[in-house]
Order: sequence, then C-alpha cells, then structure tokens
Amino acid sequence: MENKKSKITSQKLLDISTELFYENGFDGTKIREISRLAKINHSLIYYYFPNGKTDVAYKLIAAHSKRCLKILREHFKTDSYLFYTLVSLRFISREILANDRDMMFYIEAWSEYRPKHTLFIENYTAAKELSLPVDAHIVKKSTLMGDSVWSGLYRAKLNGIIDLTHKEIRDATDITRWTYMGLPLEKIKSAIEEAEKFLEEIPIQNIRLLRPE
Repeated sequence: MENKKSKITSQKLLDISTELFYENGFDGTKIREISRLAKINHSLIYYYFPNGKTDVAYKLIAAHSKRCLKILREHFKTDSYLFYTLVSLRFISREILANDRDMMFYIEAWSEYRPKHTLFIENYTAAKELSLPVDAHIVKKSTLMGDSVWSGLYRAKLNGIIDLTHKEIRDATDITRWTYMGLPLEKIKSAIEEAEKFLEEIPIQNIRLLRPE
C-alpha cells in the first residue's frame, strides 16, 4: 500500500512539475510552487527527488530520449558507435529544438543536470572502437567540455551575444569533444556531415518533451 501511495505521489509531483516547466521554464519553476500545487510540505519533494527539480528534469529528459531512440531504431542500424552517437544526439536535439518551450526548458536544465548524467559510456565505447589512446579520465573531461560548449553557446545565442545556427552549435560541441580525444578534425567533420545527410531522410517526428502525445 505504501509503495503504491509513493508512486502516486511521485507521479503527481512529476505531472505538476511538467506543467510548471511548460508554463515557466526550468529556471522559473520553484520547488515551493510545486509543493503548493501538490498540497504537500515542500521538504517532502526531496524524499522523491533528492536533487529537487534537477532530478525531475532528468527524469523527463531521459524519458524523452528513450522515446526518441525507440523511433530512431526503426530507421537506423549501424555498426559504428561513433556514427550512432552523432546521429542519435542530433535526432534527439532536432526533436527538442522543433518546439520553443521544449527547447528553452532543455537549454536551461542542461547545465544543472548534465554534469551528473554525461554520455561517458557512449563516448568511451566509441573512443575504444576508434582505437583512440584515451583513458576514462580524458573521455569524461572531453564529454564535459563538449557539454559546456553546447550550453554556453546556446545561452550566448539566447542572450543575443552570438548568432549561430543549431547545426553550428551542435558541430562545435562534437568537434570539441572528439578532437580533444584525438580524432583528426577532418575525420570528425566527415562523420558529422554523414550523420546530417542521414537525418535528412528522416522527417521530424514531433516527439514532445514537456507535452508528450
């Protein structure tokens, strides 16, 4: 009974948080407002989500990524882990960027949740497949460097500091990550363009992050 009650409360908090994220964005959503609408003490939220709204954001983003990858697998098979990583990230990003509210939420939440949930395993597997002379520390560092480039450029773009396309930001992220791990610049550029060409054959799927169908 207690387990069922906990699941119901957890889902209620998740649903309320999602609505607030949709209306106010990640930065504009407050824990006390979530607890007020859920009619529970705000400290109780940390029982279900120890890191507060960051954990809620991660749960939503992880669920969205899972939905995206399920659809992508219907169109996509490859033996190259590098190519899989490039295509899957661009596919997920493309779905998010197709909707302004999803995009704003994702960009705001990125710097909060991403350092705790990096693509370390995926990048490490691809690096070993490519026989790059890297260890786990270098892979983790390069992954975080790429994440910082992505979030930094998007925040600069939103603040009107720099005018870049979504592709230019994604390219800069991947180039930063993979050249630091020792992949030749021309090779990563070639792989990026191959991934872009592949995605041109797959239409936007409208897989929503904050308002899934």
